[in-house]
Amino acid sequence: METINPKALNLDALYSARKKVTLGFKCSPQLKLQLANEAQRLNLTLSEYMESIAQNYDETVNHVITQLKGDKQFYENEILLSHFAALKGKVIPLINERGEKTTITINSPKDVYTVLINSFKISKQ
Repeated sequence: METINPKALNLDALYSARKKVTLGFKCSPQLKLQLANEAQRLNLTLSEYMESIAQNYDETVNHVITQLKGDKQFYENEILLSHFAALKGKVIPLINERGEKTTITINSPKDVYTVLINSFKISKQ
């Protein structure tokens, strides 16, 4: 005997729907308040604002991915990668941002960046 779930998603009904349908989800009150405030700031209803977020999701995610790839290429440039190749596996002493003596093992280009960033201090005047 087949059990019918009354809350199951009826895709056939969605394919044939001609009017807008409701999409709901649970979230924290803080998130709903944040979304409602942003909708109000844009002079939209919460429903209109959420629909625009959903419609632009792919474009927004692709923009963020493109930006992150650009940042990665900037930071993981040829010079940094050559330093990483030369230092991989080595333990490097450094003074961290709190002024503490410590060491870091070079396991990734990020570790080389950490050493370089901590190799000089800017005086706070």
